[in-house]
Amino acid sequence: MKFKIAVKKALETAEKNLQEHIVELNEATIGWTEKVKAALDALRDAIDREGLKASGENLRQLLYSKPVDNRTHYSRFIGALKLAAENQEIIEMDEIEYDHLFNDNWDWRVSSKVSNSTYTRPR
Repeated sequence: MKFKIAVKKALETAEKNLQEHIVELNEATIGWTEKVKAALDALRDAIDREGLKASGENLRQLLYSKPVDNRTHYSRFIGALKLAAENQEIIEMDEIEYDHLFNDNWDWRVSSKVSNSTYTRPR
């Protein structure tokens, strides 16, 4: 089924979703930075005590699981909506596109929510 939706409403929703992502990303970045600092301190202390037996595995895992930034994905979609707004007032989308936009249910967004939640406080 196809829906007709005002470009203005779609644009407002996409921009709101972007702002929510930015808040989450900033919080996750702070949490990740704290964990990296703690892992560095632990590694430094282990090296002082255990020398060659010390492991940087925890630090390595943190460095490979940084918070995920989806601003470029949002910007691409917002840019397309702004361009559409210049030429038309209504766009057409199907259920899947509606779910992506209005429920912020993109595959990349769902993945980043899971990944970033590792570094944020429960709400």
